[in-house]
Amino acid sequence: NWGPPAPRGEGERPNVCFVEWPNPVYVGGHWTPELIELAGGRHPLHPAAPGGGSGASFPVTHEAIVESDPDLIIVCPCGLDLKATRREVGEMAKHEWWNSLRAVKAGKVGLVDGDAMFNRPGPRLVDAAEWLAELF
Repeated sequence: NWGPPAPRGEGERPNVCFVEWPNPVYVGGHWTPELIELAGGRHPLHPAAPGGGSGASFPVTHEAIVESDPDLIIVCPCGLDLKATRREVGEMAKHEWWNSLRAVKAGKVGLVDGDAMFNRPGPRLVDAAEWLAELF
């Protein structure tokens, strides 16, 4: 019975930074912001468009990520498996901006095999939406 989440105040919906590419940092677009919002989160760096969907992924500055102060970061690079994703997050962890993030300090960083879950249209997007709903 998939549908919109139960009504919650904006402050109760977790602020999610969905990293689709690590360097430069691209935030998720297309269907990803809508999946996050349907699951109960917010994606302020690239919100879903009214009526659903969103534009393409795009690069954001480290400053924009720090300013958004996400509750949760999902790192889900297109074309990288989990081993490569871990390596990329290790590179990000060498930077002060990354380590200053509330989500990083709290251990709220999820690594996902992008091609297996989010980055390709198809039935696995249902699994991705259910996974997100369990996180929130």
